[in-house]
Amino acid sequence: EVVRRRTEKNLSLDSIKGQDLAKHSLRFLYRILFLLYAEASPEMRVLPTGAAEYEEGYGLDRLRELTLTELVSAHARTGTHLYQSLAMLFRLVDRGHTPVEREGILDDPAPGLLFNPLRADLFDPKSTSLIDEVGLGNEATQRVLEHLLLSKESKNRKGNDRGFISYAELGINQLGAVYEGLMSYTGFFAEEDLYEVAKNGDSEKGSWVVPVDRSDHLSESDFVRVVDETTGEEKPVLHRKGTFVFRLAGRERQQSASYYTPEVLTKFVVSQSLEELLDQDDTRTTPEQILQLSICEPALGSGAFAIEAVRQLAAEYLKRQQEDVGELIDADQYPMELQKVKAHIALHQVYGVDLNATAVELAEISLWLDTMVAGLQAPWFGLHLRRG
Repeated sequence: EVVRRRTEKNLSLDSIKGQDLAKHSLRFLYRILFLLYAEASPEMRVLPTGAAEYEEGYGLDRLRELTLTELVSAHARTGTHLYQSLAMLFRLVDRGHTPVEREGILDDPAPGLLFNPLRADLFDPKSTSLIDEVGLGNEATQRVLEHLLLSKESKNRKGNDRGFISYAELGINQLGAVYEGLMSYTGFFAEEDLYEVAKNGDSEKGSWVVPVDRSDHLSESDFVRVVDETTGEEKPVLHRKGTFVFRLAGRERQQSASYYTPEVLTKFVVSQSLEELLDQDDTRTTPEQILQLSICEPALGSGAFAIEAVRQLAAEYLKRQQEDVGELIDADQYPMELQKVKAHIALHQVYGVDLNATAVELAEISLWLDTMVAGLQAPWFGLHLRRG
């Protein structure tokens, strides 16, 4: 869509790297995922959910119905209402907004919405500038939102049984899995017509591209195929010259070692590590000593191990603190106290490094999402999580 809109505006693609456009698109996608997660967790008060003005004027929830609206006219398809709605919400989340107090009105029936500024790299305007330069048409934005908000179409009953996806149970680890799965993909602009090929035509484990004029020797079974939406026939995937190609490169996955660590493994490894670290030589580790420990993840990825270490150390801290004080935290208050401790540990004790700059961005946002608590501004991990 960005390529199409640039062409319409006679803007050159020469200065744009395909991989940069891929990164900007991934960040745009992650902003939406982040906000869906935040809207599904109103107790964290990241967004002013619950207020009618937010739900009706700004929230992603209102866009759910719009994803089902048929875009009939050319103006409806090429207009940018959906994109502008998202852009406005992104700006409010990034910069924040404090309602203006009106003089002489003590009990204002419509005081306005409060947004705390997030100031995270993910929402920095520069991080999606290639998209924002030209915007996105309603048709393309609707397709993106459709994939994120609606369940898949049934093959038997098209359009009749699509439900809205709930993000209330989305785990940080699942966000990481999506991200690390995409990290091995490569984006570039085709300099000539290209066919996409893979062993037995299966691109799940990666594919290659071959110029059309050098594809004579290939077996029919090696072509990656796609179903034509109009005819329903299968045809080889053809990337025309000048189009944007985004695919899992044949050997990128193995070379980048971008593998997602499942939660069951992070839990076990961290618990075993803490057994070796806490209460050694018959000496009990105090809650204060837990707050002096440093956590370092030397191959950060999306921060799965760092997040699990924060979770387990925070739980251990509260357990020992309750023992020392001789007083139990009320069950309804415990989740909030746990989040506060997690936020403190994440901000002051976690360090990480990764070769991939975008991985560091995601680790930062994942760590914050897992530790966010009402009233806490977005933490800044700038000096603790680094590319290198």
